[in-house]
Amino acid sequence: MKQLFFVLMIVGVLGCIACDTDVALHNILESGSTEVDPLSLKAPLPLPLKPPSAVVHRDLSPDVLRALRHNAEKISWFIKRLRTDETFLSNFNPAGVKLYKDFLLVEKGLTDGVSIHEWQKEFYTRYIDAGGVAIIGTETVTDREYILAREAILVMTSKRPELRDRVQVSHGKFYMILVSDYPEATGIPERLDPPSDGEYALASCNGGFGPRTDAVDGWCWAPVIRDGLEHPMQAFVHEFAHAIDEHKYALDPTHRERLKVAFETSTAEGTWWGTDIARPSDFEYWAHAVTAWFFDIGWCNPLSEYGYGVTYTYADFYKRDPRLVTLLMEWFPPITLTRPGDIRQIITGCRTSVEK
Repeated sequence: MKQLFFVLMIVGVLGCIACDTDVALHNILESGSTEVDPLSLKAPLPLPLKPPSAVVHRDLSPDVLRALRHNAEKISWFIKRLRTDETFLSNFNPAGVKLYKDFLLVEKGLTDGVSIHEWQKEFYTRYIDAGGVAIIGTETVTDREYILAREAILVMTSKRPELRDRVQVSHGKFYMILVSDYPEATGIPERLDPPSDGEYALASCNGGFGPRTDAVDGWCWAPVIRDGLEHPMQAFVHEFAHAIDEHKYALDPTHRERLKVAFETSTAEGTWWGTDIARPSDFEYWAHAVTAWFFDIGWCNPLSEYGYGVTYTYADFYKRDPRLVTLLMEWFPPITLTRPGDIRQIITGCRTSVEK
């Protein structure tokens, strides 16, 4: 009966195309969908056919501006120390310090006279609120893409909404930066990390300038994916998974140790596809798993991180990595963030879980 109730509820929401889609999203998240047993589902619960309605602001809110100013002052302090203090970053190797100086002082031309905060105010022209988490960016990101990012955060935190409160910082809102593509990301004022071996990071969390004393310095950035093979918010969800990572440990002190055991077991058994990445870690293991949870289940995605062209169910995912999926079920609802048309599905060669 419980299963039937949720099916009828979802059908009712999808049929109400004329209704306010933000209300429809709220109904799904508040209906008890977060308590459904994912392993009993043949497919993830869908979202309304249309993204929720929400206002994308053309002006930044005062608390976002306060957070921007705080980070601008922090960057300015870092630049000044880098220019004037020869002992600064002494724990870095000399080549690393030179890389920072060449990139920030020469290539970017940052000096004491450059106002980072003014640069921020010119760069960021769009803002949307996601339950207390700010999403900011430029006009090159469409309103629909900002709304999809907001929806992703609301869904990701719907089972544990206290995560949105814990991620906030004392100097203002925590903010996620959304850019239209990788080249635009080089212009992010806060992004001062030099390229490694000529390549820039594809997305980043934890600040990205100087020695890091906190798990998250108050911001993360990600590009919109527009190649049609991955969901537009795939990188965004990955980075927000990093943003809330440390806060899970405070809410559940057993989580970190259980995640380490899952990571070590999966790596040893070869069930995690990412064992060949440059720096495998339980942090990346978790963030990739979160993207698989929201984008791979129920879809035939040729770039599937855990399926490679296989239509996966939650039960399939559990069979592959039970420790990991047990943790995912504790934090996230069995809802897909993918709608029909969000990715180009290559039907030829795709198999169902029964055919594997």
